[in-house]
Amino acid sequence: MLKITRQAVDEIKKLALVPGEKPGGVLRLVAGHFGRLQFVTDYDQDWSCDQVITDEGKAVLLIDRDLASSLEGITVDYQPNRGGLCLMRNEGKSIA
Repeated sequence: MLKITRQAVDEIKKLALVPGEKPGGVLRLVAGHFGRLQFVTDYDQDWSCDQVITDEGKAVLLIDRDLASSLEGITVDYQPNRGGLCLMRNEGKSIA
Protein backbone atom coordinates (compact mmCIF):
# COMPACT_ATOMS: atom_id res chain seq x y z
CA MET A 1 0.00 0.00 0.00
CA LEU A 2 1.23 3.49 -0.87
CA LYS A 3 2.01 5.64 2.15
CA ILE A 4 1.91 9.41 2.49
CA THR A 5 3.65 11.77 4.91
CA ARG A 6 1.94 14.51 6.91
CA GLN A 7 3.82 17.14 4.90
CA ALA A 8 2.53 15.63 1.65
CA VAL A 9 -1.06 15.54 2.94
CA ASP A 10 -0.84 19.22 3.87
CA GLU A 11 0.55 20.14 0.43
CA ILE A 12 -2.08 18.06 -1.39
CA LYS A 13 -4.81 19.83 0.57
CA LYS A 14 -3.36 23.18 -0.60
CA LEU A 15 -3.23 21.98 -4.22
CA ALA A 16 -6.88 20.94 -4.03
CA LEU A 17 -7.85 24.55 -3.27
CA VAL A 18 -6.81 25.96 -6.66
CA PRO A 19 -8.84 29.11 -7.39
CA GLY A 20 -11.27 28.73 -10.27
CA GLU A 21 -11.55 24.96 -9.95
CA LYS A 22 -15.00 23.43 -9.59
CA PRO A 23 -15.52 22.64 -5.87
CA GLY A 24 -15.81 19.08 -4.63
CA GLY A 25 -12.85 17.57 -6.45
CA VAL A 26 -10.27 15.26 -4.92
CA LEU A 27 -6.73 14.88 -6.21
CA ARG A 28 -5.97 11.59 -7.94
CA LEU A 29 -2.55 10.10 -8.64
CA VAL A 30 -2.56 8.66 -12.17
CA ALA A 31 -0.10 7.16 -14.62
CA GLY A 32 0.26 9.78 -17.34
CA HIS A 33 2.16 9.82 -20.62
CA PHE A 34 5.26 7.64 -20.78
CA GLY A 35 4.44 6.12 -17.39
CA ARG A 36 5.05 9.36 -15.50
CA LEU A 37 2.86 9.83 -12.45
CA GLN A 38 0.83 13.01 -12.15
CA PHE A 39 -1.89 14.53 -10.02
CA VAL A 40 -5.28 15.37 -11.56
CA THR A 41 -8.53 16.57 -10.01
CA ASP A 42 -11.27 13.92 -9.93
CA TYR A 43 -14.95 14.72 -9.44
CA ASP A 44 -16.25 11.14 -9.59
CA GLN A 45 -17.84 9.98 -6.34
CA ASP A 46 -17.43 6.23 -6.99
CA TRP A 47 -14.20 5.35 -5.21
CA SER A 48 -14.90 1.61 -4.92
CA CYS A 49 -11.84 0.72 -7.06
CA ASP A 50 -9.50 3.15 -5.31
CA GLN A 51 -7.16 3.39 -2.38
CA VAL A 52 -8.49 6.46 -0.59
CA ILE A 53 -6.12 8.50 1.57
CA THR A 54 -8.09 10.45 4.16
CA ASP A 55 -7.30 13.21 6.62
CA GLU A 56 -9.69 14.28 9.34
CA GLY A 57 -12.38 12.09 7.78
CA LYS A 58 -12.15 13.67 4.30
CA ALA A 59 -10.63 12.13 1.18
CA VAL A 60 -7.47 13.97 0.11
CA LEU A 61 -5.93 11.58 -2.44
CA LEU A 62 -7.27 8.80 -4.65
CA ILE A 63 -5.19 6.07 -6.28
CA ASP A 64 -6.58 3.28 -8.44
CA ARG A 65 -5.99 0.03 -6.51
CA ASP A 66 -4.00 -1.50 -9.39
CA LEU A 67 -1.69 1.52 -9.52
CA ALA A 68 -1.48 1.60 -5.71
CA SER A 69 -0.46 -2.07 -5.60
CA SER A 70 2.35 -1.37 -8.10
CA LEU A 71 3.56 1.39 -5.74
CA GLU A 72 3.92 -0.95 -2.77
CA GLY A 73 6.83 0.23 -0.61
CA ILE A 74 6.59 3.82 -1.87
CA THR A 75 5.86 6.95 0.17
CA VAL A 76 4.57 10.26 -1.19
CA ASP A 77 6.50 13.05 0.54
CA TYR A 78 6.70 16.82 0.22
CA GLN A 79 10.24 18.13 -0.13
CA PRO A 80 10.42 21.74 -1.36
CA ASN A 81 14.16 21.44 -2.03
CA ARG A 82 13.40 18.61 -4.50
CA GLY A 83 10.61 20.41 -6.33
CA GLY A 84 7.61 19.60 -4.13
CA LEU A 85 5.70 16.34 -4.02
CA CYS A 86 7.89 13.36 -4.74
CA LEU A 87 7.82 9.58 -4.52
CA MET A 88 10.33 7.91 -2.23
CA ARG A 89 11.22 4.29 -1.68
CA ASN A 90 10.57 3.60 1.98
CA GLU A 91 14.30 3.72 2.71
CA GLY A 92 14.23 7.41 1.75
CA LYS A 93 15.60 7.45 -1.82
CA SER A 94 13.77 9.47 -4.46
CA ILE A 95 12.42 7.56 -7.47
CA ALA A 96 10.87 10.41 -9.44
